[in-house]
Amino acid sequence: MKRLGIALLAILMLLGAVACQPTPTEEYVVNKHDSGVEAKLKADAADAHAARGAQRVPDRWDEVYETELMTLTFAAPIKQKQDGIYPLYRTRANPLTEAEMVEYLNILFPDPVAVRRNLPTKADIQKEMEWYLNEAQAKLDWQDAGRPDDGVDRDETPLTREEVNEELANYQERIKKAPETNEESPAEAYHIPTGQEGILVYRLQSGDSVIVSPSWEGSLYAGLGSNHAHVYPRYEYEEMKRFDDEDTLPYTPVTADQQKCEQVARDALAKLGIEGMTLVATEEANLMDGRQCLAGGYACLFVRDFGGYPYLGSNFEPAQGLTYGSDSSFMANKHIRTEALRLFADEEGVKLISFDAPKMIAGIESKNVELLPFEKAQERIRQGLVYGLTKWAQELKQNEPDLKLNVEIYRIGLTSYTLHVPNSEDYYEMPCYVVYYDPWQRPESSRHDKTTMQETLLINAVDGSIVHTDYGY
Repeated sequence: MKRLGIALLAILMLLGAVACQPTPTEEYVVNKHDSGVEAKLKADAADAHAARGAQRVPDRWDEVYETELMTLTFAAPIKQKQDGIYPLYRTRANPLTEAEMVEYLNILFPDPVAVRRNLPTKADIQKEMEWYLNEAQAKLDWQDAGRPDDGVDRDETPLTREEVNEELANYQERIKKAPETNEESPAEAYHIPTGQEGILVYRLQSGDSVIVSPSWEGSLYAGLGSNHAHVYPRYEYEEMKRFDDEDTLPYTPVTADQQKCEQVARDALAKLGIEGMTLVATEEANLMDGRQCLAGGYACLFVRDFGGYPYLGSNFEPAQGLTYGSDSSFMANKHIRTEALRLFADEEGVKLISFDAPKMIAGIESKNVELLPFEKAQERIRQGLVYGLTKWAQELKQNEPDLKLNVEIYRIGLTSYTLHVPNSEDYYEMPCYVVYYDPWQRPESSRHDKTTMQETLLINAVDGSIVHTDYGY
């Protein structure tokens, strides 16, 4: 596991070199708010997009592209929609209400009889606030004294009294919402204390415990077990075992039938009344509570169907809303929240639900939006890779003058990505090229390993701009 951490650190250093370059003035670099997408939509006649036929791109791209600093070797199959029709949807956030969350819980985990709050109490937050006030006052005094070298290791970012007062006001607001105690109390029904921190643990008539955590933007996480419960995929266990991690949890082989578990998840989706979502990935997994296996089954990932776009996710995450240069889940940027529904099920029923960033379809901007000609898209992809990798290639050249950076592009997908609508709270589900590339000369097996971070470039397939996903456009 330590070796994995070192490898990830090295990759992060590379990403810093790739993503932090000054933005050149060329129009192709980053998708601007006045992008060609809006112009194309306005120029489309009322029903021209409906009459437009299937839009095809080649099934493969094989090419060697040379620059002074690098060699780009394209040996990539291109995954695309089978029907060649590329609708462009407009969506917006649709946070779950407390009533909806309660309804979901009553369907999946009925009959709660008691509840225990695992939340910071008023006293906990008061203690945290006093510690912050002492630290902040000490820093203000140090700043007023001219920042002397007193041997104390502290953050040297300037701090103002206005910032301290604002933080204290936040603490006071948290104290108002916090419970007095975390003792167990009777629960005749579920109650979701929106706006509060932490989690609730309900006890059912069956004796099972259910953890409930309302999270950011009307999302919901709930399932059997305590606050230590989590879904533990088999591939994650095998990766840790490969590195002889001393903390590797025991994995219980799953005997449940995958197809039956998937059907259980689909039936649950229907009972919850959630429509328009498609099962795109299934992973064998254990539901663990600490070191105890509560259930063995399959984690099923559902995403909204925007017309049959191919799914390209990795690490069991939707491949949408990603930070430039990586599709690793821990690099996902908060500015772009991707809707995803995960149900962990065995043959008996659903044991856990995670519904993240629910969205609603606000309209169809185009039934078949006009894509950039593929030759033009190829040009943008080449430019994007060169733009992103130039600094690292220059540093390599300084250290080894005879060496060039060799990059292999091994997979490309034409799929739907979530992008902000300019000057709006809405989103486009936009056709984009996702380009998987490898500057490390890794073995073929690692490029499809769910535990290996994959470097990617995103290109808007409508106007050819690089998708700058730090900002969502």
